[in-house]
Amino acid sequence: MDVTLNPLVALYFATEYSCEYMKNKNGQYTHQEHDGVVFYRLVNGCSLQDVQIKIALAVPFVEFGKSMSLKQFCLYLRENDVITESEYKRLVDDEYSEIIRILQTNSFIVSANSNVRLIQQRGAFLIAPAVNINPVSETKTSILSKAKMNLEKEFEGRFVVPSKDKNAIREELDFFNVNEATLFPELEHQMRYIQGQLKPSVGTVEEYRQYERRVNTQTPVDFEKAPPDVDGILSKVLPTIKTKEIEHLKMEINAATDVIDWHHKDSVISGLRRALTKSLSDTFSAVDAKSKANQIIDELLA
Repeated sequence: MDVTLNPLVALYFATEYSCEYMKNKNGQYTHQEHDGVVFYRLVNGCSLQDVQIKIALAVPFVEFGKSMSLKQFCLYLRENDVITESEYKRLVDDEYSEIIRILQTNSFIVSANSNVRLIQQRGAFLIAPAVNINPVSETKTSILSKAKMNLEKEFEGRFVVPSKDKNAIREELDFFNVNEATLFPELEHQMRYIQGQLKPSVGTVEEYRQYERRVNTQTPVDFEKAPPDVDGILSKVLPTIKTKEIEHLKMEINAATDVIDWHHKDSVISGLRRALTKSLSDTFSAVDAKSKANQIIDELLA
């Protein structure tokens, strides 16, 4: 089983989206999101040359069948150069006590950092032989069989990551440069991360409006009699913005609309739009700031 030496990497994988559809009493299915879990333990890792690791790595390639005994298994290891002659003698000594211990002990192994992904993820492994030893008349004739087991007991504790907090945690991890692009160096993951960064979040796309062609008339506008209702427009478009920010926006608008016949001057409108967008970018996202600025301009020109 893959594990990691970096707790932030473990937290990243614990925030992976996971769900299932649970059948309820009415025969319908309810969408259920899963919480994430980070398991932890302080332990010294083994190396590939340790005898328990060499044996554990050999277990998947041995056909146990229904007649593989402890004695036969040890002979197999020696004949196939998995272990040395001295290691073999140590395994069979004292009624095969050492090989029994190894077959029923799980080990952590530190990665050799043989590729970029393992380096980035600080990869390590938990190796579980998971072999049952079925006793008979003599220890050496005990029959071996492969089994499955729950590995949670190999850890000292765990942290639960609520499903509702996963997105917020991933955003914080991204701030520490723990994301898909850094943990998975392959090109496809790099591109998917970039695409995700460019995709606007829900709620930042402006509402659709039907285009209405504006007909310019030559009738002069008397702003002394009909100035734009700046306060009303800002209250309508920005109902929740702070008073201090409203005053700053009013200064920008008043400075632009002081120009005679300003609504016929594209350069003035364009400059005002940029100024409003820049001011609003401190409160809203870039997309929202631009959308709000466009709405204010439309209201001023109406």
